[in-house]
Amino acid sequence: MFNAFDFIYDGKSSISENVKMLYVENSVFEFVKSIPDKEISMFKTKQSSKWNIIGVDHTEPLSFEMQIMIYSDDVDLYANGNPLIKRNHLSRITHWLFDHTDYKKLQILTDEMKDLYFMAIFQNVDFFEAGGDVCGFKVTVLCDTIGAYEEKTIKKNCSGNTSFAIQCPNDGIYEIHPKYTIKLTDGAADITVNGKLLQLKSLTPGSTITIDTETLITESSVGDNLYVEGRYNKAFPVLAYGKNVVQVDGNCVVSINYKLIKEVGC
Repeated sequence: MFNAFDFIYDGKSSISENVKMLYVENSVFEFVKSIPDKEISMFKTKQSSKWNIIGVDHTEPLSFEMQIMIYSDDVDLYANGNPLIKRNHLSRITHWLFDHTDYKKLQILTDEMKDLYFMAIFQNVDFFEAGGDVCGFKVTVLCDTIGAYEEKTIKKNCSGNTSFAIQCPNDGIYEIHPKYTIKLTDGAADITVNGKLLQLKSLTPGSTITIDTETLITESSVGDNLYVEGRYNKAFPVLAYGKNVVQVDGNCVVSINYKLIKEVGC
């Protein structure tokens, strides 16, 4: 018996290489260590997480086992150790999945995981072998946080004074660092999030301003220098779990993109 799911990793679909995330009961595969483990260092920054006290345990990032195999509808092939991966195909797959030292976006295409994704890197790579031929892989998926991400975008056309609320229902422990995209009609706008003011003025009418509160990167679509005195007050308002109140004074289109962290597999 087996269950198989398509997935997308680093923007590439598993369908393109005819592989799936797969679990096979009572298989005859042998696990062979073939790819050296990558040395990676993990840390948490002040911008993306909480401070941890030395000597005190903290929640570890999510990790789980994943099996990846050439896909066929015939279950008997798996029971007998087939189908096999040809050498050139094996090289492409290993380069795509395992030749990384940073996190990539992983989406598992199931109803339960709809709209969720992980930022993940594959570790502890073992080949499935049958009779000396490679049939697939067993890996540890190491994530960069305690669960999966759910991404949301709120878009509002604002004229004069506009107020709206953003509800973040998860019982989270971290602040949420959104990305603001503001298309200015008149070259100015005040945006207040939970009492914290983000102020833009003396900018080109019709320009689009992006402010990423996680990376602290700001950009103008027309190249305006936002850090010229009096144009931008260098504010990076975050969101909190629960109700967030946003007030906009000015004529503009405001988009707020943010990610929630959800525990999965519970």
